[in-house]
Amino acid sequence: MIVFFAGCSPEKNTSSTRVYHNLTSHYNIYFNGEQSFIKGVERIDNSFQNNYTQILSVFNYVDADLASQVKPQMDRAIQKATKVIALHSIKVKPEIDKENLSEQDIEFLEQPEYNIWVDDSYLLIGKAQFYKHDFKAAQYTFKHVIKEALDEDIRIQGNIWLARTFCETDNFNDAQKVLTVLTANDTMPKKLIGDVSDTYADFYLKQRNFKMAVPHLTKALEYAGDKKNKTRYSFILAQIQQELENFEDASELYRKVIKMNPPYEMAFNAKINLAGAYDVSMGNSSEIVKELNKMLKDDKNIDYHDQIYYALASVSMKEKKIEEAIELYKQSVAGSISNTNQKGLSYLRLADIYFERKDYKYSQAYYDSAVTTLDKSYPGYELIAVKTNNLTRLVDNILIVEMEDSLQIVAQMSESEQKLLVNSIIQKVKEEERRQKEAGTVDQYNRGQFYEDQRRFQNTLDRSGKWYFYNPEVLSFGRTEFMKKWGDRKLGDSWRRMNKNVISFDMEAISEEGSDSVTTGKTGIGDKYSVEFYMKDIPSNDSLLVLSHARIAEALYKIGGIYQTDMHNLLKAAEAYEELNSRYPESDFYLSSLYHLYELFLQQSNYEKSNYYKNLIIDKYPDSEYAQFLSDPDFYKKLKEKQEKIKIFYENTYILYKEGKYNQVIDNCDEALINEKDHELAPKFALLRAMAIGNITDEATFKKALVELNKTYPQSEEKNRADELIAYLNQTYTVLKQEEEKQIAKEIFFINENQEHLFVLALESTDTDINQIIFDIINFNLDNFMNTTFKTEGELLDDGLQIISVRSFENKATASEYFRLINSNTDVFKTIEGMEYGLFIISLDNFETFKQNKSVSTYLKFFEENYIPEKE
Repeated sequence: MIVFFAGCSPEKNTSSTRVYHNLTSHYNIYFNGEQSFIKGVERIDNSFQNNYTQILSVFNYVDADLASQVKPQMDRAIQKATKVIALHSIKVKPEIDKENLSEQDIEFLEQPEYNIWVDDSYLLIGKAQFYKHDFKAAQYTFKHVIKEALDEDIRIQGNIWLARTFCETDNFNDAQKVLTVLTANDTMPKKLIGDVSDTYADFYLKQRNFKMAVPHLTKALEYAGDKKNKTRYSFILAQIQQELENFEDASELYRKVIKMNPPYEMAFNAKINLAGAYDVSMGNSSEIVKELNKMLKDDKNIDYHDQIYYALASVSMKEKKIEEAIELYKQSVAGSISNTNQKGLSYLRLADIYFERKDYKYSQAYYDSAVTTLDKSYPGYELIAVKTNNLTRLVDNILIVEMEDSLQIVAQMSESEQKLLVNSIIQKVKEEERRQKEAGTVDQYNRGQFYEDQRRFQNTLDRSGKWYFYNPEVLSFGRTEFMKKWGDRKLGDSWRRMNKNVISFDMEAISEEGSDSVTTGKTGIGDKYSVEFYMKDIPSNDSLLVLSHARIAEALYKIGGIYQTDMHNLLKAAEAYEELNSRYPESDFYLSSLYHLYELFLQQSNYEKSNYYKNLIIDKYPDSEYAQFLSDPDFYKKLKEKQEKIKIFYENTYILYKEGKYNQVIDNCDEALINEKDHELAPKFALLRAMAIGNITDEATFKKALVELNKTYPQSEEKNRADELIAYLNQTYTVLKQEEEKQIAKEIFFINENQEHLFVLALESTDTDINQIIFDIINFNLDNFMNTTFKTEGELLDDGLQIISVRSFENKATASEYFRLINSNTDVFKTIEGMEYGLFIISLDNFETFKQNKSVSTYLKFFEENYIPEKE
């Protein structure tokens, strides 16, 4: 036996070695690897959760979480298959008589591999990599199989799995090429036809090309080898036909699935989808509704009530019973226990209904809940999110108008009337909170819904403000819809605050057990039970009233823009712009809203109104771009040509700069800045001008040109470059920085000898403990001013700048005397000896400016100019 096994090295190729290595590979190593792979696949099959709210996937290997769970089984399969290749691959040629060889002999000699299980091992490695979702490695392995495998069936399987790999990585072009080659193979083994067909069906389904998927999935169903796949493919075909609105075909397939005795969840969803596939042309719905109501009464369906109500709502929608459908969709939401996807679908249907009715407040609320609840992989999720965002902006601005209008009405009341109203609001707040506390005792089934109602109520408060209870329309909106039993949104901490500028009050927190939190009992402007809390928002004087009107005008303009651009509701957009212009003809939005009205009525072919607004713009604003465009249809064409000329002029001026013709550059830039000072290229002309000046004048003039640029174009990119150059000049030529600081000091600091003053020590260091210095200054004050009380305190103004202030001195004269004494006492500052620090006195107003400017050296220029003589 020892001699036999020693002679079975893969370096020898005899009939006995081939038998040995093939048997060992198959029944020992490969078998164990294959069994590990099968166990991993079975684990995925048993754990995979179907999402019945969408068309099912053809395959169940799409779940990345499950892929990570079966990694150990797949790694073992790869290890065993690799061992077959490493230890039992036979590549050496057999020793046979090479004379008189037959064609079969020659073909045998030319084989690259003589262990038939090597091909299977490579395929197993690729499949295991695929199930691990290591698609890059799998792709490489399958390509090797296709190129090197001797077995035709193995090569075909390699192509099938390569196509699946391309599909999983959304590489549909390459997948199409591989599948085209496979379907053109007339000698395809019958056992592999189903695999090609289901792969092709998956290829189309992933791209949502349902019509093209049907023939391939039908063929896959024909060749499906087991009941499980037959049932799954039939269910998917039914879903596709329902999506394509072939309701009779869909219904027939769903009934076929039910008769196949599938798992309970699939059978249940087939019955549910029968309702969804119902069409009024198919006859009376009474039998479907009766079956669904029967399912509601079955205890084992308690976890599926959300789907049953959704199915009942779908039937009502088909029969145009919209109000009935709305209530059923809400019951679907309330009946949802763990199926968030179904909950999201119900929200979405409610949102669609209200959107169709142009009831954008309700629509926004339900879309918001839908995007929060639906999985992001839901088809069309991004479009739903965009629509939600648009509606949210719309509703936010509508609420601003409503709230400001309410506040202005309250502002016109007498003080006693206001207090009476506010007290009624406070009472409503208390009643609402009491109602919710009582609702906190609901049964476990509805408790989650209660928490969600809490959040929806709070969101309405956050966005419409504390006057929510005053505005009848907003009150109705919040309480009759969001706070009713079935109103809902997803429970979570990410409930957005839509308008943080509007002050709101927080609902008392309710714990998971429904217990109450303890109120603080504080009163005043921060207490939602106090009158002051509400009164401070009322525009009680002319200035606040102007701001309130400005917020309304801006909100109306935004409402018009959202209706026009995002919602494509031309009538509503026109209403918003007309209200804006009627109420605020002097607003900054007046002219642009006139133009939008011209556009809107032109789109509606209402030429009488569009001409009215056109003529109004031309007559009232003849110099505006709008008027010039309306008067001359080629206006923007000419404007573009002008822009191009300016661009060319700049480019030519820049060429002159590079050629050193600086005087001509300055002349060109001056011309451009006079004629086109507001053009987008103006900052570039200003910088080019400054650079030219820097090349022919001194540093001070260069810096002056840069400073002028910064003042004229503070928001431009060129300012950043100018800042860099100014910093360089200040560092290189210190006299320039000193002059700049002197000028800044004159502009921001003012002498006021009779104002209260402070003594300040400014230390440009954060490493020093200023407590010792404060202690030394306090000691100095006690020794020299026993009858005077000073306040000495330290403060960190900015990174690297600490200050100690001593206050207060009645005026400049008393502060100067204090400065003279402390400045001459060197013992006070021993702790910071050798460090950079500044000592000065400063008036109260200038001290506030200094804390904003944070430049010690700048203030010292002012101090030296106005206070040093006092020291002497």
